[in-house]
Amino acid sequence: MFGQKSKLSKFAPENSTAAVMPGGNGYSKFQYESVEIGAQFGLPLDVYDYALGGDVKLNFSIGEEMLLTADLQYTNFSQKNGSDGSFLPIRLGAKHFFLDDFYGGAQLGSVIAFSGGEGAQLAYGLGAGVRVDEFDISINYDNFTGFTGSQLAFRFAYVIK
Repeated sequence: MFGQKSKLSKFAPENSTAAVMPGGNGYSKFQYESVEIGAQFGLPLDVYDYALGGDVKLNFSIGEEMLLTADLQYTNFSQKNGSDGSFLPIRLGAKHFFLDDFYGGAQLGSVIAFSGGEGAQLAYGLGAGVRVDEFDISINYDNFTGFTGSQLAFRFAYVIK
């Protein structure tokens, strides 16, 4: 396993720092992999008409096909009548790569409402995507429980190693 080149090694920067963490059958490397800066267009699944947003996602490699993620996202849901809902989800998650550049992922965390609700609530998401060179293209389901805010989002991100 350690002598082999992993699927994610083509994404990792050459001079990244690594920490050794206990794994199931020995030790695995936990290292910085990349940061993604993304934009998204969402189709709300509730009272809103559309959603626009952006995010910054940190990726850390924990094995040959797995990334841990930390995500800070801003999403604005809008209605034709002018009312909106603005949310800031902060989530941790994982991406599992299969078939080379294709992946599935899940995220869980908290969401803060700036408008369209009060306080902080649970936020979760599921998605699938593909990474092509410096770009990450995905489709995601996001749900902000306790608020009227769920969407099917199309995300395009630039990946910085």
